[in-house]
Amino acid sequence: MAASTTPGDATSTVSHHITKEDGSVTPNGAQIQAPDRLPVDSNPSGSDHGNPQNLCFRPDAFVEPGFSVELFLRDCRRRVAMTELQSDLSTYHGSLQNSMFNLINKDYAEFLSLSSNLAGLDRSIADITAPLDELHEEVTKIKTAMDNEIAELNGRISQRAHIREQKALLQRFLNISASVDKIEKLLANTGDDGNALSGGGGGDGDGDLIERVASEFNQLQFYVTQCQRAPYLDKIGPRIVAITTTLQTALEQRFRHGLQTNNADTLRQCIRTYAVIDKVSDVETMFSDLVVTPFVTSTITKQNLAAVGLQELYGQILAFARDKCDLVASLARELNISGCDFMVNAAWAEVAEALSRIPAIFASGIADDFHAHFTTTETFLNEFEALCRTQQSVEHLRAHPAYVAFRKRWSLPVYFQLRFQEIAGAFETLLAAPLERTSSATAAGWQFTLGPAMLELVLRCWSPDVFLPGLKHRFWKLTLQIFSRYATWLEAFDVEASAEHDVAIRLVDDTTSLKKALAETVVPATGLDAQLVATAVDAAGVQLDTSATAVRHRACTMLTQQCTAKLDACKGIPRQYRHTGRKVPDAASDHMQHVLAALLAFRREFGDVAGGDGTAQWIVPVLKAVTEAFATIADDVLTAVRKTEESLQRLKKLRKKDGDKDGMSDDNKIRLQLYLDAMEFQRQINQDFGIESRDIQNLERLVKLVSDAKPS
Repeated sequence: MAASTTPGDATSTVSHHITKEDGSVTPNGAQIQAPDRLPVDSNPSGSDHGNPQNLCFRPDAFVEPGFSVELFLRDCRRRVAMTELQSDLSTYHGSLQNSMFNLINKDYAEFLSLSSNLAGLDRSIADITAPLDELHEEVTKIKTAMDNEIAELNGRISQRAHIREQKALLQRFLNISASVDKIEKLLANTGDDGNALSGGGGGDGDGDLIERVASEFNQLQFYVTQCQRAPYLDKIGPRIVAITTTLQTALEQRFRHGLQTNNADTLRQCIRTYAVIDKVSDVETMFSDLVVTPFVTSTITKQNLAAVGLQELYGQILAFARDKCDLVASLARELNISGCDFMVNAAWAEVAEALSRIPAIFASGIADDFHAHFTTTETFLNEFEALCRTQQSVEHLRAHPAYVAFRKRWSLPVYFQLRFQEIAGAFETLLAAPLERTSSATAAGWQFTLGPAMLELVLRCWSPDVFLPGLKHRFWKLTLQIFSRYATWLEAFDVEASAEHDVAIRLVDDTTSLKKALAETVVPATGLDAQLVATAVDAAGVQLDTSATAVRHRACTMLTQQCTAKLDACKGIPRQYRHTGRKVPDAASDHMQHVLAALLAFRREFGDVAGGDGTAQWIVPVLKAVTEAFATIADDVLTAVRKTEESLQRLKKLRKKDGDKDGMSDDNKIRLQLYLDAMEFQRQINQDFGIESRDIQNLERLVKLVSDAKPS
C-alpha cells in the first residue's frame, strides 16, 4: 500500500534497497556510489499471480473511500483459503514495489537531487512574504477608496434622476394647467352667457370650435394619464370634470342637431370629434338611444308581427337601416375609424335583442312554420349583411355576441326531428302496407307503387320547403338510412308467403331502378359533390344489390322446387318396366314435358321485366339446380338397376322370359328410358331456352351418365 513520504524518506528507502554487483544488499545508511539504475525484478515471487486478473481480490479495492480491512478479509475468506490470500497479497506487494522502482528509475537523477534542490526554500519564501503583505495592504486601501467613490457617485446619480423625474412631473403639471386654461378660454371665448358651446347651435363655427376643444381635451387626457395618483390632480380635477361635461353636452347637442337635419357634414365632424377624444362607443350608444331604440320599441313587437307577418317586419327593419343608419355608418367608414360600426354596434344589437323577445319567431313546434320563419330570416340576414358594405363589417357582425345569440335561438335539431318523424314514419307506413302494382299511366318503369313513393319521400328531404342548408349532413344521413331500411326490408321479404314469382322479380326490378335513381336523381338533387359522396352511394348500391340477390335466390329456389317436383316421376321408371312386359321405349316420358314448364312460363311472362340479363340471373340458376337434381336421380336409378342386375346374376335367377321378342332386358329398357328423358331435357334447354349445354353445370355430366348406361 502506497504512503506519502518526504524527500528524505525517499532517499532512505532507495538507499535501503541499493544492491551491489554480487547481489548482496548494502546495509541501511551505507555510503556507496549509487548505480545508474535500480534493479527491477518483474516477478519476485516467481508466481503467475503477478497478473492482477489472477488475484483473489480486486486491486482497486484498497483505494475505495469506504475500505475496511475486516470487510476485505471477510469477503476474501468466502472464496479462498487464508494461505492463498497471503500469497496473493505478497505477490501484489511485490508488484507495487516494482512499479515504484520503475517510477524512480524513470527520473532517477532528478529524484536523488530533490533534497538538495529544496535546500533554502523556506528562507526564500520568508523573504517574499513581507513585500506581498505590504502590496496586499495597499491594494485593500485603494479598493476601499474606490468603493466609497462609487457609492458617492451612485447617490448623486440617483439624486439627479429623482430631480429629473420631479422636473418632468412639474412640466406635466404645467402642461395640464396650461391646457385647462386654454380650453376654458376657448369655451368662454364668445357668447352672452360666456360659453360658446352652451347654445347647441348648428353653425360651422360651433363645429370647428368643438373640434378644436376636443383636440385640446385629447391632449389634456394624455397629460392626465401620465400623472396618475398625483395630488395635483385632486386640486384641478373639478375643472377637468367641468370641461368634460361641457364638451360632452356640446357634442351631444351637435350630434342631435345633425341627426335632426340629416346634415352629413355635421355628423361627420361629430363622429370625428368623438374619435379624437376616444369616445366612439359613446356616440354609438347615443345614436342607438336617439334613433334605434324608438324604432325598435314601436315596430318590433308581437302585435306588429301578428299584424304584418315576419317577412313584412323584416322589410321594415331593412328599410329603417337603409334610411336612418346607412348615413352614419358610411361616414364612419369614410373616416376609417377603428371599432366604429353603427350598423352593427348600434342598429343590430338593438334589433337582435328585440327580435329575441318574440318567441313566436323561433317556435319549432310546427315544422312548416319553422321552415318558413327560418328561410325568411336567412334572407333578412343576407340583406342586412349587404348593408354592412365591407367584408370587415360583415365579419364583425357575424362575430358580434348579439348575432351569435340570435343564431342559437333557432333549434335546427328539433326541426330535423320533426321532419325525420314525418318522412321516416311515412316510409315505414309504406313498407307495412301491401304491395300495390302501378297503373299503366303512372308506371314510368316502376312495378310497384312502393318504389316511386319511396323516391318521392327521399326527394322531399331536399325540397325547398323542407331542406335547410344547416342540416345538409343530417338529411344526407336520413337519405342513406331510407335506402338502407328498404334494403333490410327487401332482404327479409317473404317470397314464399306471396306464392307468386312476379312479386320477387318485380321487386328486384324496382330495386335496380332505385339504385339507378340514387346516383342519377337523388345525388344531383342534394347539391352535394358527387365525388365526395361516391363512397356512400356505392355502399348503398352494394347493399341494395345484396338484398335483391337474396330475394332472387329465394324466388329461384321456389321455381327449382316446382321443377324438381316433376322429376320425382323418374324414380318410378323401374316400376314401369320391371316384370311388366312393356315394349322397348322409343320416346321420352310424358312427365318430361312438365319438368321445365313452370320455368318456361315464367320466362314468357316476365322476360321483359327481367331485362337483358334475366336469363343469367333467373333462368340459368334454376336450370343448374334442376339439372343437378336430375343427374342425382338418374345416378341413383342407374345404380339401383346395376345392383339389382348383379344380384340376379349372382343368384342365377335370370330367366329368359325377362326379355321380350327383341331380346332387351327390363334393366336395359330402364336405362334407355332414362337416356331418352335426359335427351329431351337437354333439347328443351337448348331449343326452348336457347342456352348452350356447356353453360349449364352438370348437364354434360348427366348426358354422359345416361349415354354410358344406354344399351347398345
